[in-house]
Amino acid sequence: MKWYVILPSIVVVSASLALGVYLAISAAQLGMWIDELYTLHAIKLPWADMLLERLRRGHPPLYFALEKILWDLTENVFHSAELRLRLLSLTSWAAAAGVFALLAKRLLTTSGLLVAASVFTLSHIAGVHAANGRMYALALFFSTLHLTAYLKIITELREKPSNSWLLYVATSILGTATTPSFFLLIAGTAATFFFIRPHRVKEGGLALATLAMTLIFYLPAVYFYAITPHQLGPVSKHFSRIPIAIAALLTGIGRGKLPEESWREWFGFICSFGIALTVFAAVITRRRSLSDWQKRLVLVFLAPFVVYTAFALVSLVPFLRFLRIGTDRYLIVFVPVGALLTASVLERITKENVFGFFIAGLTFVLLGTFPRLSNSEGRFFKEEMTRLRNARLSHIPAIVCPPEIVDGVNYYCPGLPILATFGINSRNTVVIRDTIDTTITNGTALLVYYRAHVPEVLKEFREAFTSTTLLSKRIYGSKQDPIFAVYLFSAPKGF
Repeated sequence: MKWYVILPSIVVVSASLALGVYLAISAAQLGMWIDELYTLHAIKLPWADMLLERLRRGHPPLYFALEKILWDLTENVFHSAELRLRLLSLTSWAAAAGVFALLAKRLLTTSGLLVAASVFTLSHIAGVHAANGRMYALALFFSTLHLTAYLKIITELREKPSNSWLLYVATSILGTATTPSFFLLIAGTAATFFFIRPHRVKEGGLALATLAMTLIFYLPAVYFYAITPHQLGPVSKHFSRIPIAIAALLTGIGRGKLPEESWREWFGFICSFGIALTVFAAVITRRRSLSDWQKRLVLVFLAPFVVYTAFALVSLVPFLRFLRIGTDRYLIVFVPVGALLTASVLERITKENVFGFFIAGLTFVLLGTFPRLSNSEGRFFKEEMTRLRNARLSHIPAIVCPPEIVDGVNYYCPGLPILATFGINSRNTVVIRDTIDTTITNGTALLVYYRAHVPEVLKEFREAFTSTTLLSKRIYGSKQDPIFAVYLFSAPKGF
């Protein structure tokens, strides 16, 4: 084996192992953030209540069902509740990496395999959610299996791909039972049978039938979400996230968002766009030399962005602005598509001895710009609740908003007497004021407020008390509707 294969092999394997160790340590030690508190709340509910609660939130229940089972099985195995909550994600990410390596090995040269492995394993979108107690890493695992089945169907040609179709259908069902973004992946693969020559109408019909079946299975989630009041709609995102997400999926660099202040992130951002532009230029200029599966893979990759762009254009109508939806972590199912596409294109246009330096450089950039998980996704809840406990104020009665974070409050600040909660968007000021008047009996009260979107609660508390003290290190977000804040209110007016 030549040096320009050995060197990048050592770099890629070492970097992947280092990231794996970092993610495992992070999974055991990092405090939970708001979405993980929702997971903790859901899996502690009785089975029927959990399934109904998740459907009302528009979330397919498969991940939460598996999480609930694993949580119960590991009760006496791991001391860290954080690790127990993230174990499914961590193992799903590792399993996805293994499946993807086997897929890339079948389709690519050794050099191409190393590029694909580097982009996939060190992907910022995928890696961040390997240490996150949410459904994204499990969706990544199913999407990698789905892509494997799809590419086997494409490359088997006249052979009987019955086993591949079984895997395709099974992963379609499991994937859409994990995240609705999986529908975009199924739609993308189905479209290639009709729009890329040679047309394969029979296979396309099977793919469309699979898509229709998964949509029918998803109808209960749509129904329960539609009839549930006080739900937050999709968060409007800026148009710029579409090209940024494309670059992030093709290179693994970045999470589909504009970089923050770190120069490392901006350096990675520039590298990401440079590589992505090179890949697209090669696809356009050498489209005639692309193999059948590569042409189809291009269409699969572009499919979600056609949908996102269409939604973004429609959202220009003022009352439809909510249709401009997020693209970052929801596109984790396209991480294997982007990694495989980049590797297969670059291996065609780069000399093998130069490719070794490119692989090593890309790996160093991916690992060097990997976001610090301790500073991402609002992981300040544990720190602030520990501060409250250490301040010896955990005996003061508290009102917590929203109720989904109560389990997290009890875990990080045990013994805190929680008198009442207000759900997201519960804006009835009469009820809020009555609750304050009837629950506060000793002249002081705590308010723990984490993305509750009920600014009326803060307003009513400030009007009911003379003294307001911010106990958390700072207000995270706006003063009117903070992302997170802990207040101590004392000296009620009228007493």
